[in-house]
Amino acid sequence: MPSPTVIVPAAISEDLLQIAAAICARYAKTPADEPAKVEILQGSESRIINVMPMKPEDVEQFRVTL
Repeated sequence: MPSPTVIVPAAISEDLLQIAAAICARYAKTPADEPAKVEILQGSESRIINVMPMKPEDVEQFRVTL
């Protein structure tokens, strides 16, 4: 089954990248109390970071509403 995908600007800071990864992990099938491995693809380079999934109530501040 495909995992969630997040697209961010190429010039994103490491802090914002961690936040984006935590939001992504929130929507994966990762247990909430376990770190998730998130693959970061930048051009032809790839790396894995470990993040804790963001709590649902914390995701709300980043939600875009129309």
